[in-house]
Amino acid sequence: MAFIILISNAWGILLKEWKGVDRVTHRSIIAGIITIILSICVVGFAKTLEN
Repeated sequence: MAFIILISNAWGILLKEWKGVDRVTHRSIIAGIITIILSICVVGFAKTLEN
């Protein structure tokens, strides 16, 4: 699910769907993408600690 959200937001940025929004909205989108990437990394790291 996180991958779908990442790809759809990245695709929207690449296709300039977010071109007309103000900076606060654009920063919120980027912050959300970074948060999802960090959460995936934390979960992946936690899985390595199970052993």
